[in-house]
Order: sequence, then structure tokens, then C-alpha cells
Amino acid sequence: MKEYEDFKKNFNQYEPLGLPGNPFSIAPLFRSFKNIRKCEEEEKLFVIPQDLKGEIQTLLRMQDRRALIYGLYGVGKTSLVDFILYLAYNFHKRMCLRVVITEDNVERAIQEMLLTVCFEILSEISSQSLLHPIIAIKKWLVKYKRSDFIMENILKLMGNYTESQEQVKTSKKQEGLKGSLGIIEGNYSFSEELAVRKSIQSYVEILSMRQVAEYLEDFSHIVQQLGFQDIIVYIDEADHLNRLDLFLNMLTRAREVLFASGYTFFVAGSVEIAKYTESLGTIFDKLIFIPPANYITIADILDRRIKMLAPCLGISNIFEHDVVEILFQKTHGVRKSFLRLAENALDIAANRGCPRVTVEHISQVLSTVEDKVSSALKETHIRVLQYLGKHDLVSASNLDFQQHAKVKRVQLRNILEDLLASGYVKKQTQGKGIYYQISSQYRPYFNQE
Repeated sequence: MKEYEDFKKNFNQYEPLGLPGNPFSIAPLFRSFKNIRKCEEEEKLFVIPQDLKGEIQTLLRMQDRRALIYGLYGVGKTSLVDFILYLAYNFHKRMCLRVVITEDNVERAIQEMLLTVCFEILSEISSQSLLHPIIAIKKWLVKYKRSDFIMENILKLMGNYTESQEQVKTSKKQEGLKGSLGIIEGNYSFSEELAVRKSIQSYVEILSMRQVAEYLEDFSHIVQQLGFQDIIVYIDEADHLNRLDLFLNMLTRAREVLFASGYTFFVAGSVEIAKYTESLGTIFDKLIFIPPANYITIADILDRRIKMLAPCLGISNIFEHDVVEILFQKTHGVRKSFLRLAENALDIAANRGCPRVTVEHISQVLSTVEDKVSSALKETHIRVLQYLGKHDLVSASNLDFQQHAKVKRVQLRNILEDLLASGYVKKQTQGKGIYYQISSQYRPYFNQE
């Protein structure tokens, strides 16, 4: 139809601003930390606060230690740790892997980590250009671990070891070796490989912590055969969990695994997790706080992203005076929040054909987002969240809390439980008391003056 012709045209809506596209995105940097070319491009967008540069040097050189990197939701913990993984993997010869924690897998997170290590080793083996380490691993598996379930299946995926392989490997021709690498070299069907991997997964899920620790020791040996110094394990997304007690219990149970030789652990968590420093201090060697960005850092981040797409432009070409200051005030320096706000405000300016982002565009995004967040909430629920946005760990018995919410204690507790079920708040038990706090991702929306 004629009215849809504009949608069929391929044009750049950001042309009035002088941009080939929208430079702002909340996607974390360095997610593909093994892809050195992509990461080198993303280096241009990454801003490290001056006071964290020394901490990054320390984290890069940590061995057989454990670090908790914590901060508010969206301050850039994931990008920071992924930056360290990128450097460690590509320049320091350390195998790196990421394990994502969710409400569904927190109970078996350590078993999932073991499975990730197992498959990461297979991935590295399949990408090795030098075959001597692979033959050495096969020989070691046959000699020491022939009767072990996981090792037998890994050997099945790699291909059986024969003495003739060591004679062939000295030959100038590589063709003779290709047939001996099992599924990794394509000798078996995909369905057979999938069946083996599923059998390993089913077996891993029932292992005790002691057995997991023993396997990790064996895998450390294999990883060194592949040319890596050690293994860095990044446990991510722990700041998204509503049940912190489950995560803390998992860490306590997994002490034997977390202290395994040849492994360094980085855990990204919320400020709420770090409050248990007394108990966590028995697990973590180092606790590193990632603060929200200051005004100068925000301006630098926005300017770098603009210049990435349009080198001749800068922050003053895209934003009107005072807009960046408002971005800082409204988001409290939380990177994901101000990038999202800038991204959506730029879309509004582009759709209206405006040459720059104005305060009006920022205000429109803010009102729209706040309306969407609070649209399903009753007025009393909003008052409760506004109070929690400015206060931390509050009991339903708190009189000031009751007065602000304009409800009695029993009704307040019911509201808090409703908000807990919806993910707006988190609950903690301290002694006989029950305390509530707003979830990190909602704090910027309800912590407005």
C-alpha cells in the first residue's frame, strides 16, 4: 500500500545528526573474548576508571585465588571481567571460561562449571594446530584414566590413542594424523557426538563436590598439556539472583572446589552479596567494588562511542548543553542506565529529524520508561518502592516505612511479599528479623528526588 512506502525505503534515519547509525548500546563489551580482532575494536569504547587500573593488573596476575567483583546492577562488572578474560586468554596463555548463574541452575552451578571446563577443553583440542599436545593427552588418558567414565568419553570424542600416532607425528605429512582425532575431526556423526556429550552432562550432574574437585585436578593437567598456565573461571550474573541465600549456600558448599589448585575464580555479584563480607572473607581473597561512573567518565564513554561511528563528531555535536549533566543526574552514573537513556533519546531525535538530542527528548524517554515500570503497580506499591529506593534493608516493622507507605505493618508485609514474587524486591533474613531491599535494576527508577 502507498502509506507503507516509506517503510520499504532503505535510508539512514540518523543522517540529520550526522551519524551512520545509533552508537549507543547496553550490550556488554568483550563478550567474545577469544576474538582478538573484535576485542581490539571494542578497546576503543572501553573506559577504565583511574582507580581501577591497578586492580586490573592484580586480577590479571592472580593465580589460585578468588575475587568477588561487586557493584550496583549495570555499572559494568561484566565488561570489566570480560576485558580481563580477553587479556588473560590472548596475551597471558590462560584458559578462560564463563559460567552463567540463574535461579534454575544455582544449586548445580559447580557441576555446570565442570561440564563447561570439559567442553572448553574439547573445543581447544579441536582448534589446536599442533598435534603433539593432543597425542600427549590421549596417551595420558589411556595410561592413567582408562576406567573413568568422563575421561573415556573425552577419549571417545578425541579418538583412540595408538603407538603408530607417535611415529606418524614426526613425518612431514599431516594427512595421516587427521584420521585419528575421532569426532573432533569429523569421523563420527553429529548425533553420536551429541549422545556422548549428553551422557557426560547426565553423569556430571550427580557428582559430589569431592568428585568435582578431583576432575578439576585432572583437567588442570590436560590444560597445561595444551599450553595454558592455568584456568580462570568467571561466574557471571550472580547479581540477578533474587534468592541470595541459595548462592551463598552454594559458595559455602563449594569451598573445596573453589580452592582447587590451578584455578582462579572471578565472581560478579551485587552490593547485597558483598554485605556478607565476614562469611565471604573465608572464601574470597579479594573484594573489588565497581563504583558508578562520574560525570567525566560518562562524557568520555559517550564521546568515544560517537567517534567510533563518526570520527569527526563529538559529544557537543550530538547533545545539547546540559543534556549529559541530566543523563548523569537521572542515572546516578550507572552505565547501562545512561547508555540506554542516550540510545532511546537519540532514536527520538532522529525520528523527529532533529540535529541534536535535547532535554525534551531525555524527559520523554524517562517518562515513558517510568510509566512502563510502574504501570502494573498500585499506588501503595509505588510508595513502598520509592522508600526502598532511598533506604537499604528495611523491615516491615519500621514505623517510618509504614508512615511513608500509608499502611499498617501486616498490609506492608503483604505488599512486600507481592513485590518479592514479581522480582521488584529481595528479602534477607538476619537473625530473627526479615529485611527487604529494592532489586538493583529498579533502583534508578524509584530513587528519584
